[in-house]
Amino acid sequence: ALDEAARKLEVECSALRAEKEDLEAALGSTESVKDFLAAKLKQAEADLDLAQTAAVETQRQQKSDQEVIVFLDSRNRQLEADRRLAAEQAATARTDLVNERDTA
Repeated sequence: ALDEAARKLEVECSALRAEKEDLEAALGSTESVKDFLAAKLKQAEADLDLAQTAAVETQRQQKSDQEVIVFLDSRNRQLEADRRLAAEQAATARTDLVNERDTA
């Protein structure tokens, strides 16, 4: 009877050891997955930070480019007006020159 009880306890002990080993293996796998996911999360956060920084820089550059475009458009309009005025003055000067030749 004592031998039978010892054998039952030995079988139960073996089953518990096997279950413990299985649980330790599952825990190890779970920790590995957790570590992997934590690393992926950190990388995703770093990528997001880079993307946000790039977006801010792109917006800053777009604003700067827009300011340059506005300046160049304004300067172009001014130069075009100056060119028209110079062309009118040249035409007037030619006309005056022709009139002076004709009267001379």
